[in-house]
Amino acid sequence: MKPLALSATAPELAAWLDAHAEAIDAGQDLATQVLPQLGRAGLFRIGVPVEAGGLGGSTVDAIEAVASVAAHSLAAAFVFWGQRTFIEYLLQSPNEALRARWLPALLHGEMAGATGLSNAMKYLSNIEALQMNATPIANGEGPARWALNGNLPWITNLRREGFLAAAAFDHSDGVSPSIFAVPHDAPGVARSDDLDLIALRASNTAALRLDGTVLDASWQITADAPAFLARVRPAFLGLQCGMSIACGLRG
Repeated sequence: MKPLALSATAPELAAWLDAHAEAIDAGQDLATQVLPQLGRAGLFRIGVPVEAGGLGGSTVDAIEAVASVAAHSLAAAFVFWGQRTFIEYLLQSPNEALRARWLPALLHGEMAGATGLSNAMKYLSNIEALQMNATPIANGEGPARWALNGNLPWITNLRREGFLAAAAFDHSDGVSPSIFAVPHDAPGVARSDDLDLIALRASNTAALRLDGTVLDASWQITADAPAFLARVRPAFLGLQCGMSIACGLRG
């Protein structure tokens, strides 16, 4: 795979990344600007169906785009990976209303999408248990609701300006684990200070804690986490690999 040079496909973005790469990788001053810059260049729309607001193409095209950004800034590529992976979750979700509500803002970089499913991927491979729990709330004839609790120690793209974070939850009543899109402003949602990561300091990477956060099914990406995770894992891993195949690419 040899990604197209970013200077050919998005010259203004390439110039901005080259001018600020050290600051993006080593500091947090430009953390608020990375996502909007990527969004204005149209990168989040690559590999997204035209009818969904994208530019068409395949996940391979999106992987190549991640690699082209990583050739300029690893931190920016990390943000790109998190955003585009969350977009992929919505594209493959059966929750059409959730997709219609949030996909436009995600594709344009106006809302951050954070993929908190690394723990869930390990759960799928029987490596570790889920770290988040959902307890159903008795609601009579009203819509189903759950109280969500738990902690994820490492999630990228938790922008203080606003984010949706995907997280998988074990259910206390024994039903199949599910995945929710957790909004930053829901009661009980707390974001830690940014983690002090080498070369990734402008990636808005932090821990996320939920303490009794109540969400209903309108925020549910899927009610069957194991089947969904198996389906999205190729894109999850492929997009992540885009950061490493950039080695040696410049321009």
